[in-house]
Amino acid sequence: MSIFVTPRTGVNRETLLVIGLSLIVLAGWLGSRGLSEPDEGRYAEIAREMALQPNWLIPHLNGVPQFQKPPLTFWITAGFIRLFGANEWAVRLTPALAAFGTILLTISAAGTLYGPSCRWKAGLILVSSTGFMLLARILTADMLLTFFITAAVTGVIRYLHGAQKGWLAVFYIAMGLGFLTKGPLGIAIPSITALALQTEQWRNRKPVARLYWGIGLPFALLIGLSWFLALIARHKVLLHYFLDFELFGRIASNTHHRAKPFWFYPAMSLLGLLPWTGFIPLVARDLWHRRSSLSPLRLWLFTGWVVIPYLLLSLAVSKMATYLLPLMPPLSIILARGLEHPNTQDRWRFPARISAWALAILPLLLPTLALSPRIHLPPLRELPAGFWLATISVILSFLLLAHVLRKGLPLRAFLFWMAGTWATLLLALASQADTLIIGGNRSLRALAQQIARLDPNGSAPILVYRARLNGLPFYLKRFVYRSHEMSNVVLPLEGELLQRIVHDEQEAARALRSSPAILIVKEPIYHEAPNLQDWRCVSREGPWLILASPHLAPNASPADCPPRFPSP
Repeated sequence: MSIFVTPRTGVNRETLLVIGLSLIVLAGWLGSRGLSEPDEGRYAEIAREMALQPNWLIPHLNGVPQFQKPPLTFWITAGFIRLFGANEWAVRLTPALAAFGTILLTISAAGTLYGPSCRWKAGLILVSSTGFMLLARILTADMLLTFFITAAVTGVIRYLHGAQKGWLAVFYIAMGLGFLTKGPLGIAIPSITALALQTEQWRNRKPVARLYWGIGLPFALLIGLSWFLALIARHKVLLHYFLDFELFGRIASNTHHRAKPFWFYPAMSLLGLLPWTGFIPLVARDLWHRRSSLSPLRLWLFTGWVVIPYLLLSLAVSKMATYLLPLMPPLSIILARGLEHPNTQDRWRFPARISAWALAILPLLLPTLALSPRIHLPPLRELPAGFWLATISVILSFLLLAHVLRKGLPLRAFLFWMAGTWATLLLALASQADTLIIGGNRSLRALAQQIARLDPNGSAPILVYRARLNGLPFYLKRFVYRSHEMSNVVLPLEGELLQRIVHDEQEAARALRSSPAILIVKEPIYHEAPNLQDWRCVSREGPWLILASPHLAPNASPADCPPRFPSP
């Protein structure tokens, strides 16, 4: 029984162009910048350590067992590391390929719902949206989770469209793998969407599509819970950890220090949808005027896919911008459908001109980034000519677009022009991330290079003082000393970890000072800690000071490490 009546057509030229643009956006300069902290460094190092081990059941970070996230992202990334080595390009293949798959699934879902014209528009809007494009090039579990959620929803849409049970299998398998990627959200969003569709059928006294919940849902839960059950069978204490700290701690408390104000998600939604944010009022107005003629089935579909998950995420105490990523595929479909609908006619041209002018001015406001403590604007000579060429080209392109729109530019040409220009700007900024970012998210690649020059044999212990620096072991290819608090210790430590994961950092600093050793600390902490003044400051990298014990750098002087902001 088909409940979505949409003609099937082959792939058109516009869809092929969207796929080509997606490959450029996702693959271009993927490994050119270092791993950002703390998330990319954590995921990459866990995958690197896993790739070196025969047993992949328990992830490890800096040698310490980790249970904060299910392991599917680590497993896939570790496989790429074994194939291509431990480098930035290899580890970012996981989110890049997941993003490409998500784009293809969004194209498929949009085509099934609204036909070929909406199909390529939805894919184009998605690949060029700021939030999606940035997270497609950053190693976290969010893009892989988004892929599986989109696959599950697309599976149920295609099943209800053609009643092919293979798509129903996709629905349940993808939900299970989504759970194995980042927990219950992987099952919650697709299940809510499917139940919303069934609810609409029941309300209108139509035959309710049979989804075989009694067989499929236990199967999905078996896939998703398999890793958790295997660990709990070995360590009973992990049951309390998973339920209390990881599940209820994120939903109902600020245990993870991620509480945000009520306006956080609306603001992040508007930023994440750039450069298409300016079209939201137009599409919303059109939907409101057409509310009586909207398809109830599609209305309930997007209620389950977008509205209810958005409300549930807003009610949770723990909030992060990345949690909104699974909602971007359906939002792209809604925007695409709104822009192509006959009711909009030429009304899209006015917000298009406003958006083009605003986006042309936006690169000129980049100096305001200096107001952020995490952003540093380097001397102009440090930025390559290619960066300036790309930025100037983007400004001129948007100005020209605003002018040409007055001449009657078709919607198709406008969409590709807008998407390509915005993608160029984001790629230019991403290529210079190591230069622009100097705060806590700065890559540790250059820091590791300085440490390697100071200790070429790799024999001196390294103490990371009052910080995590997750990516440092990834670049050094060896473990560091770190505090118990910063190491996410869940199970009792054994062996050499009892010495390397310290409870008292001050005592560890005193003990290591008597032998060749290195200590990494931020400048304000260094000046506030009297016990560190006997260490020799040998160099600086971004916000970090590299200190050496007198045995390692006996000739170091204060001139080797001048203050970042010298007094007048």
